[in-house]
Amino acid sequence: MGGKEKNIEVSTRQSANKLFIVCRVYSQSGGFLQHFTKDIERSLLLRYDPDKDAVYLEDTYEGKEVAYWDGNWVIYRKERELFLENLVTHKADRIFESDVIINIDVSGDIVTLWDLKNEEMDHSHTVILQ
Repeated sequence: MGGKEKNIEVSTRQSANKLFIVCRVYSQSGGFLQHFTKDIERSLLLRYDPDKDAVYLEDTYEGKEVAYWDGNWVIYRKERELFLENLVTHKADRIFESDVIINIDVSGDIVTLWDLKNEEMDHSHTVILQ
């Protein structure tokens, strides 16, 4: 992280015995990366299979910064807009727009999104995954 070459950032989410991995690839970085920078190249969705002790590539999102993936839902940012995609129906809805860092909190099936300006909450939005 913080080098002049491509950088990656990896996050994981576990649900029961399933492990979902998001790997974000950035073209460059001037320092420690935070979510939703403008130099995103792609996001890779990976799934760990504990029975085979192997990791599989599920999907690639070119030019989109994936923040959340649980096998059924994906939340990603493309430029200023944040989208929620249902992987069963392949329907994606724009749910939030901001040009600053967006905070995401997932609690069960409830996703809360908000951004901060001048250290105060600017606006927020809640989505129920169903």
